Amino acid sequence: MAEGVYPKADGDILFASETNDLAGNTVEIEAGENITAGNAIYIDETDGKAYVSDSGNAADNRCDGIAQTTATSGNDCQVLLSGVRTTSGLTDKEDYYVGAAGAITTTISEARVGTALSTTRLLVKPQHNFRARSQHVHVQADQDFAQGAGTWAWVKDTNVLTLQGYMANEATNADADNISFEVWLDAGTYSFAVNYSTDNNTGIVDIDIDGTEIVTALDTYSAAVVYDVRNVTTSIAIADSGLKTVRFTLDGKNGASSDHRFRFHFFRFWKTG
Repeated sequence: MAEGVYPKADGDILFASETNDLAGNTVEIEAGENITAGNAIYIDETDGKAYVSDSGNAADNRCDGIAQTTATSGNDCQVLLSGVRTTSGLTDKEDYYVGAAGAITTTISEARVGTALSTTRLLVKPQHNFRARSQHVHVQADQDFAQGAGTWAWVKDTNVLTLQGYMANEATNADADNISFEVWLDAGTYSFAVNYSTDNNTGIVDIDIDGTEIVTALDTYSAAVVYDVRNVTTSIAIADSGLKTVRFTLDGKNGASSDHRFRFHFFRFWKTG
């Protein structure tokens, strides 16, 4: 494989210029419209395709990554979900957000793309901007979390297709371990999805927003490991706009499971009403 081509597969060469985590955090996704390399893009929940982010359109003002390649509608586009992208014209140490028609900008919008490490290197780490209003919230599990019970840390695992890793209570774990995140949600009705792994040593999880359960007894046990499992909950009512605490709590385990671990990759909300 040539230098600068992603994603990598077993046996491919990793060039020195690529050792900035590009390879481990890039996925190939069908483009739902014409996309240019460098565009901020989002992955649509309905059809699973990549689209150009746009701060001028409420439905498109979100971000899941940066396009690494140019692609026409219907063809595959390589998307950097997280890692370092080499580019030009950045302002060092500034945060960057979704701008108009796929551009990135230092002007605050609803979706944060990442932070400039220099004038030519952008740390891509998409996150909802809590200071603005949102219809769509995507949180990678290693972002701005609060430790509850247990010891939680990000574990790199190249078997995970989406982010090449997961958040887990691997070091020590027990029933009632918990971890939480703060997200801004406008008043309205939402769907919620969490992406996680199942295994023979994982537990049962409850998920709540400000103490109100939205997912009850999610059993993450399986006899053998399964990566990139997704659970979707619909019709979640948020009465008032504001910062909400989303908490994941271990609540028992399957009788066949040997432990109380929970391994998850990201979660997201999208507004449906």
